[in-house]
Amino acid sequence: MKYMQKTKLPKDEVDDKLHDILIGEIGEEYRVLWENDDGGLHITIAFEEFCPPLAKKLFPGQFMGWRLVKKICPKGYLEVFYPLSKDE
Repeated sequence: MKYMQKTKLPKDEVDDKLHDILIGEIGEEYRVLWENDDGGLHITIAFEEFCPPLAKKLFPGQFMGWRLVKKICPKGYLEVFYPLSKDE
């Protein structure tokens, strides 16, 4: 079986677009992470306590050529393990 390679846009372009959508449309606390697993490099969007319904609709599993995973974390997790820097 032959698989077609999807065209992946540059990471900085993907980050910018994700932040635009997440801030403008979703409005919940989140973090965009680039992680690796057995399937390779992918985007992870981490939310606390639940995944907003609109996020499920806007990000079905692929985004700009990249595999996308939605991660649900306990309340307070993002602040402790992925704190926002002072300049953001």
